[in-house]
Amino acid sequence: MNNVGDLPKDIAYNNDGRGYFLTLNSEKFIRISRIELSVEELSTFVKNLANYLAQPIQKDWDGQTIKWLLAA
Repeated sequence: MNNVGDLPKDIAYNNDGRGYFLTLNSEKFIRISRIELSVEELSTFVKNLANYLAQPIQKDWDGQTIKWLLAA
């Protein structure tokens, strides 16, 4: 591998009819990331992720503007 975060050069995209996936040397390739967060950091992360993923439920969402949707 090159730098941290780079994919190996032998990675290929494949489609088995059910969806796309990555392979490395003809074997399925899955990258795993591990992060360490405090309880407070995890709480903030989950709330922000939920808010971000909820954006499309807004009527007439422009696809870019992020509005806080969660109750305080």
